[in-house]
Formats: sequence, structure tokens, C-alpha cells
Amino acid sequence: MQRRAGARMNGRRIRGTVVGVKSMERAAEGLARTEAELRWEKAAALARIAGALEDILAELQRHRMEFDRLARDERPRAAQAYDALRERARLYRWYLVVQREALGLFRHEDVDRHYPLPEPLPSHP
Repeated sequence: MQRRAGARMNGRRIRGTVVGVKSMERAAEGLARTEAELRWEKAAALARIAGALEDILAELQRHRMEFDRLARDERPRAAQAYDALRERARLYRWYLVVQREALGLFRHEDVDRHYPLPEPLPSHP
């Protein structure tokens, strides 16, 4: 014998009616909460990466300002440190672009404008 949707079973309505709808609503609410949590985590990761990049860029600026004041024999080591830090900035800039894309942001003109990668140090004899 087949039961029709909406038929009663032990005093409760079966799937496709009141009990099924409430279960679906609870599932939808849980999914919405999870999706909101994921969006928040993605945004928080974006903020952390942007903050780290800002710190690296500020440090690069300090290195660049101090470079000309260094003695000639200290410059090669300072230039290597600058280059390594510049590569780290390039990496964090890439992390920022990837994280933006994870949030659905595919145009990166703002990244270019707000986080420009500094030029290499000029060659010094």
C-alpha cells in the first residue's frame, strides 16, 4: 500500500509536508550561518595579509632611506637584505591578490595603487 505525501504516520506528517519543511528550514539556516562564517574568515584573512604587506612595505621604505647613509662596505649586505624583503613583499602581494579572488574580486587596480612594489635599489659601486 502506498502512502501519499502529507499522509499521517504515528500522528506526525511525513516527508514533503510540515516535518520535512521544518527540517529543510533548519538545514538552510545552518548553511546560511556556515556561509556567513566562511565569508567572515576570508575577509579576516584578507585583512591579515594586507596588514603584513603594509608592514613589509614600510620596512622596505626604511631600508631604502638608510641605504645611502651606510658605509660602502655595508651596502652589499644591505642590498641583499632589501632584495630578500622585496621578494617577500612580492609574495605577500600575490597572497593578497589570491585572497581577493577567493572573495570574488577580480580587478586588482586598487592593489596596484595602494600596495606598489618599490623599485630595486640603484646599483652602487
